[in-house]
Amino acid sequence: MRVLYFSSNEYAMFAGISILSMLENNSDVEELEFFLLEDNISTQNKSKIKSIFDKYNKECHFLDANVCFQTIIQKYNMKDYNGGKTGWLRIFPDVIFPGYEGDVLYMDSDTIVNGSIKGLCHLEWGDKVITASNCSPIGTARLMKWFAGREEMEIIQQRGGQYFNSGIIIYNMKNFKEKKGRERMDYAMTGLKELVFIDQSVLNKAFGNDDVLNMEHKYNYYFHIEPKYSRFIERTGELEGIDMKPTVDAPVIVHYPGERPWFKESISRKAYLYEKYRDISPWKGTELSYWDSPQYRRLKLIDKIFERIRRKIYHTRIYGYYSYLKDSKALRFAEKVKRNG
Repeated sequence: MRVLYFSSNEYAMFAGISILSMLENNSDVEELEFFLLEDNISTQNKSKIKSIFDKYNKECHFLDANVCFQTIIQKYNMKDYNGGKTGWLRIFPDVIFPGYEGDVLYMDSDTIVNGSIKGLCHLEWGDKVITASNCSPIGTARLMKWFAGREEMEIIQQRGGQYFNSGIIIYNMKNFKEKKGRERMDYAMTGLKELVFIDQSVLNKAFGNDDVLNMEHKYNYYFHIEPKYSRFIERTGELEGIDMKPTVDAPVIVHYPGERPWFKESISRKAYLYEKYRDISPWKGTELSYWDSPQYRRLKLIDKIFERIRRKIYHTRIYGYYSYLKDSKALRFAEKVKRNG
């Protein structure tokens, strides 16, 4: 299985720490072949990443993202996605690996691997094209209620209220080609204008539930942003019929969408894992930075103070109950959408 990371120079440290965590827990997995699709990573950062692979006696194949992206631009006339290329490149595994018919595991850089991924190396694929984790009912409900554009709402409705996260995704390239995956994604991209999560929604539109092998949540654990685990587990168990507690206690791959663990203000309860692996990496001693999103910078001073206070009390019982009420409202909205769909 080929493991593919993307990174610009800005994210090189985070990608490097994620790679180190992968190798630290999977150096004995012989099936893994590593590739880094890099976008102008500096010589210094590239040297540090190479030293990580040397430490574990592994090899990394560096690919130039700009070469791949130029091929894509010529065919699709695309522009940079959110200021970068990685979002688009995620949906072109056949361009990155032409002729390859094995499995390709795509890994976001905002991840930490804290266990063995052997379970992902020998999947029973059948005729499935990809494997990915469905968003939790709460996550999908929030997406529909507060973030999704009109076209994304339609995609979620067409998929029966389900929507998978593409931060950790595996392509079965043999099935991808046999089931005309490229043609289906080309069609999915036709005329799309209002997508918020562009590449992710393209994948959700191109591949229905019959094409997706459900990935266990322990391999894409992003529920750490929920303020009250007990209420989240209760609601998720009720709606999905599964016990989430083992996943919460011992996730294999932790994904940090929205709550980057390299910020001091991160509200992720799993942020400590990032620091654990940072401290055995070439970036040991690198300080956490302050959260400084564009939205935060636009706030007035008094609003900034209240925002920092809000993040400090995010895990308290009061805020947990408030978030639980918001989740309930979003879930009612999601159930209404599903009924009408």
